[in-house]
Amino acid sequence: VLLQHEYAGAIVACFSDHPAVEAAREISHKPIVGLLDSSCSTASFLGDRFGIVTTSKSWEPLLRKGIERLGFANRCAAIRSCDGRVEHAMKMEEELILLSERIIEKDGADLIILGCAG
Repeated sequence: VLLQHEYAGAIVACFSDHPAVEAAREISHKPIVGLLDSSCSTASFLGDRFGIVTTSKSWEPLLRKGIERLGFANRCAAIRSCDGRVEHAMKMEEELILLSERIIEKDGADLIILGCAG
């Protein structure tokens, strides 16, 4: 808050509907965005439907809730996840690629968002 005059805005670097985004908006007059809302907004400009692949099944309901709250439910073709942890994301590369292909081929997504800032 003390440094607000030194920045144009802020990004909360967590791919979720993070409460820090709303909390920061309450104390700042600058634009504050999270990775979920900025990714979904960008994806909506680039294609009709997007899919999200992420590292853990525990994120799926949280992401669905966030996507609905942000108004992107009709643009999200699917959310798919590996059965792992974020710190092992690099070891999940092949599985993430397969999940992405599935979302494109079976769920009708135009593009994929990698849903983890790790």
